[in-house]
Amino acid sequence: MKIKPFAALEPEESWYKETMADFSEYNLIRALLEPKTDSVDLREACNTNLNMLLEKGHYKESEAEAIYIYEKKSGNVIQRAIWTLTSLEDFKQGNIVAHEQTISGHESQLQIYRRETGIEGSPVILTYRAHSELGSLIESLKGLISCIHLKESGNDHRVWKVREQPTLAKFQEVFQKIERVYIADGHHRLAAASKINFNQPQWITTMYISSCQLSCAEFHRMVTSRKKICPDKLFSKLKKYFYISTIQNNVAYKPKEQGQFGMLYNDTWHQLNLKPEFVQKRIVTDVEILQSLILKPIFGIANPKDDHRIQYYPDDSWEKMLSESRLNRNAVIFTLHPMTPDELITQAEQQVNLPPKSTYVEPKIPYGLLLYQNKAAMRTRTENA
Repeated sequence: MKIKPFAALEPEESWYKETMADFSEYNLIRALLEPKTDSVDLREACNTNLNMLLEKGHYKESEAEAIYIYEKKSGNVIQRAIWTLTSLEDFKQGNIVAHEQTISGHESQLQIYRRETGIEGSPVILTYRAHSELGSLIESLKGLISCIHLKESGNDHRVWKVREQPTLAKFQEVFQKIERVYIADGHHRLAAASKINFNQPQWITTMYISSCQLSCAEFHRMVTSRKKICPDKLFSKLKKYFYISTIQNNVAYKPKEQGQFGMLYNDTWHQLNLKPEFVQKRIVTDVEILQSLILKPIFGIANPKDDHRIQYYPDDSWEKMLSESRLNRNAVIFTLHPMTPDELITQAEQQVNLPPKSTYVEPKIPYGLLLYQNKAAMRTRTENA
């Protein structure tokens, strides 16, 4: 893997803490740097807002290029990772392996955003099998003083800056020995960036975390239909592949193991257990089973990448999913059991292209914890024309 340090825009800590006090995906910083309106020039709007943040001292550019060490502590769980730039050539050459399809519309929007603004507010998360030399290198840096410390929603985020040239060179040397890594989060950003052609080498902000420290949660699905779903047809088709039982006291059901699914239909929770004769010898994930045995044959969702009838909810958006399902009486919810990091890597190694939103990984990096304006990623006005 080819990596290099970068000069990040670092937040003023007290202001950032105040801004993130009510942390949500669409926080103030994201709203400023990802304007939703089409009535203004995207590049001009983002640059104006970024300059405002710099002029007010809310962000300052690092005086030297660095590689950053990131740590998230949640209760007794500690996750550490390396924040750096990675060459997009590694993705094009197959050294960065994907396991998940992307949603076409989302990818196109990110291409436009990248070439117009170059702003990267969160890194692509890459995972790798445990690497003793890299682990030892991270452990040797414990004496550093953190440059950013943020507490939000019970999570403790810290960032340390590595600027010493011998250490930076050592990081680059060790990463050269790592032949393959796997996308844990950021399939859309990486795919979008790789499809924009420029005359100079391209880099993207990335965070590397060992698979033994990565955490995977599930993405649940809600299928909506304008037409009323016939219960007899639905259950008749499901019974071919699954044992179906109604959940006692109608308690919301989250599967406890693979091959199990929860289904909320007509205000009633059901448990679906895959029949043994349909369990294949090859490792098959629940998202593949759901797609091939339910979504495609029963609901006609052949291409989940572009079908607007399916919506995805990470497990921490559980209440939002239930609330929105009540607005459509024909909605059907399917809940899934999460993959493990090792299963994620296995799927990638087997070149299995899973449906979109197959995994929800932690850590999630608060937007703007570090900012980077990748000016090499921006097209000139002449190129756009």
